[in-house]
Amino acid sequence: MITIANHTCYQVSQKLVRTVLNKSCRALKIKATELSVAFVTSAEISKLNQTYRRQARPTDVLSFAYGYDRKELNGEIIICYQLARQNAREYHHSVKQEISRLLIHSLLHLIGYDHRKAGAAKKMEALENKIINL
Repeated sequence: MITIANHTCYQVSQKLVRTVLNKSCRALKIKATELSVAFVTSAEISKLNQTYRRQARPTDVLSFAYGYDRKELNGEIIICYQLARQNAREYHHSVKQEISRLLIHSLLHLIGYDHRKAGAAKKMEALENKIINL
């Protein structure tokens, strides 16, 4: 089950969120049993980033995995809509494309991918691009 909450003044397509996550889960051969997605303001994500990552600044996305056993996934994705819009302008693509990229990126984090080291980052980016191109 995918639940979506929007705590911003922007319109967010729930259909887009569900489509991207469902297709991504199928590509990764996982079942999202409990997946929550929240769109929040810059101020809200700054507080969460400070609390959970000790970084006093906003970030575009946060992921919290509550359980993953190679077939089932429980987790939460929090996206800062304002930063997604800013990223879209910077990368010269639509907000829809940026939200799709953030959803896929955070889904990969939920199942254990990381980008702290160069090799892991390349592997994660390649998989992210593969899924985006689906």
